[in-house]
Amino acid sequence: YGGKAHAPKPKNWGYQLPKKIVRYGYRIILSQKLKENNLLIFDNLESISQDLIKFIQKRSSTKMCIADVNIPTTIIESIDSMKNLEIYNIFNVKLGSLLKNQLFITTTYCINLLQLYLGFDQIPKKNTKEYFVRLEE
Repeated sequence: YGGKAHAPKPKNWGYQLPKKIVRYGYRIILSQKLKENNLLIFDNLESISQDLIKFIQKRSSTKMCIADVNIPTTIIESIDSMKNLEIYNIFNVKLGSLLKNQLFITTTYCINLLQLYLGFDQIPKKNTKEYFVRLEE
């Protein structure tokens, strides 16, 4: 009637991609979206919130992803019921969400943050401190 003292335990077969490959994936996906005109970059989402809401409601059949550091509550409240729209903080955007959504909407500030993350040297070194100070606020 004895049982096994050390029963088999499930093993996690998950694999974490190296950071270098993940960054390379971001570069490929974002450049492809830019070539296909599926990357919309705005200066500020708050100033164009009503126009953006109308644009999103017109293209409700396409899958969209909005990413920003601080997304205005007016946009969140008016678009919350749409099924084809995903709203992310820019630090939580994953490669899979960029792949499955056809349209990616973000701001110039977020693009600059992504350029810092991806290792582009287009942003002057003296301004990098300013970006991280804004993030801590």
